[in-house]
Amino acid sequence: MNELFYLSLSSNAEVAAYMQTVSILIGAWLGAVVIPLDWERPWQQWPVSCVLGALLGQAVGAVGTMVLYVMPESEEDKDKDE
Repeated sequence: MNELFYLSLSSNAEVAAYMQTVSILIGAWLGAVVIPLDWERPWQQWPVSCVLGALLGQAVGAVGTMVLYVMPESEEDKDKDE
């Protein structure tokens, strides 16, 4: 994936910030899917669904970041660093 987006994430903090940002953007984008349904419900009005999607995406990103910090490095990753 680093080659695809030309990323050079060197620290866990950079990876965490990247994960949070991407998950928020994806959540907001997915939240916009319900807008054209036009059911005239209060939660479908602009920007409520996008904000709710972004908040849900942020929560998913936060959990993903915590899992990243909790998981120990594998032996292969340690060998690559040396």
